[in-house]
Amino acid sequence: MTNSQKKLPFTQLMVSIVPKKPGIYTLWNQKGQIIYIGSADKPNCLYEELMHHFDDEHSTSIDGIYDFQVEVCNNPERQQIQHLENHKKDHGYLPDYNEKLLIPDLRGK
Repeated sequence: MTNSQKKLPFTQLMVSIVPKKPGIYTLWNQKGQIIYIGSADKPNCLYEELMHHFDDEHSTSIDGIYDFQVEVCNNPERQQIQHLENHKKDHGYLPDYNEKLLIPDLRGK
């Protein structure tokens, strides 16, 4: 997503059209910065994982999410790691919530 693209609100209605398949998803903040790259590896998981962000208990609640993108794939964990490695290579850091929650091996690379 670039700043010139129209940002869509993160709503349950938008999530309702997400494929009920395994894959990865990317969350952006209002400034157009990636804040989280997540994976969902079980059937129905993309939909279910994104719906969990509407729970107050989730670390990346809807307060910080302004837009999202999903990618259906057969190996979500590997694809997530690849996207995180690419993000770190391109930007020099991991997305905020991935830095706090995820994959210690990527922090040191």
